[in-house]
Amino acid sequence: MAITFGGAGHLELMLVLQSVQPAIGARARREVTREPARTTVREAVHSGRLAVKAVDLSNEKEVKALARFDAEPGFRGRGDAEVLALAVRHRYLVGTDDRAMRAAAAKVVGLTRLVSTLDTLVWARRESRLSATQAKRILRELDIGPEIARRLKQAGKTLEDLA
Repeated sequence: MAITFGGAGHLELMLVLQSVQPAIGARARREVTREPARTTVREAVHSGRLAVKAVDLSNEKEVKALARFDAEPGFRGRGDAEVLALAVRHRYLVGTDDRAMRAAAAKVVGLTRLVSTLDTLVWARRESRLSATQAKRILRELDIGPEIARRLKQAGKTLEDLA
């Protein structure tokens, strides 16, 4: 799985999963400069819980994939371009809640390879990595949490329903 980085909370959630091996693009890693996210990433990489993936500049197909996304003004030179290139070339899942990134990823890798914070919460609940109480606390702490809670409520569901 390749992820874009939205916040330390989302990353910590992905790191507890058994079913996926999260990876961050090398560019995206360099973009993480604010605390506590910077420390979270550094420690996760150091402990081996988070892999760092980069486009292989000696591989013409990977370079072309990166150039394709770098050509888009919204992604030029950003970690998101590298994540999309890696996802296309290596069939990674793309973990993000960012709307622009989700739209781009849906076009190039398809909806079935997109992973949101809600998906991650559901996986963590199914793996018994989180209780419903912990999942609710995470939702309250994450920037995207209120939006997820609103969508669940609109659908007449709760986190307990999704486990």
